[in-house]
Amino acid sequence: MTAAETPASLPRPTSLTGAGAGTASRTGTAARLEHLPVAVFAIVMGLAGTAVAWQRAAPGSRPVTATGNGLAWLALGVFVAAGTGYAVKAWRCRSAVLVEWRHPGQVAFVPTGSIAAVILAFALDEVAPPPEPASVRGAVLGLGVPARRGGLRPAVSRPGRPR
Repeated sequence: MTAAETPASLPRPTSLTGAGAGTASRTGTAARLEHLPVAVFAIVMGLAGTAVAWQRAAPGSRPVTATGNGLAWLALGVFVAAGTGYAVKAWRCRSAVLVEWRHPGQVAFVPTGSIAAVILAFALDEVAPPPEPASVRGAVLGLGVPARRGGLRPAVSRPGRPR
């Protein structure tokens, strides 16, 4: 079946060169945001961990430390971008966030944001003020989010109490 023979009930494919190219509709943006996983913060974890490794590899070597510092700033930029993107997703696609947080496999990635904040705090230790406030906030978020969502439950239910 060719494009000319496509039944009217099926949507026709749109080309990128047609009218409206380059303008994202509200539905299109929401559809893309819906698929942004919470695991995107794992990128920050990797970058910040690599930055810490570079910073600690040769403390006296300027090029090695500068590479680590550059990676730390890059990780901070990615953290801000990922945080902004996920906040917009939570605002515009709340149902997708709830589905992700309730999925038995994807819920394991929910703490990646707070873990990324803690690792990033250690990476920025070399280039910014002390990381205590950031690492404490990350640790509190790491424990607070699962507890609020009901993630910290006893493994065995107590007698007389429904699980």
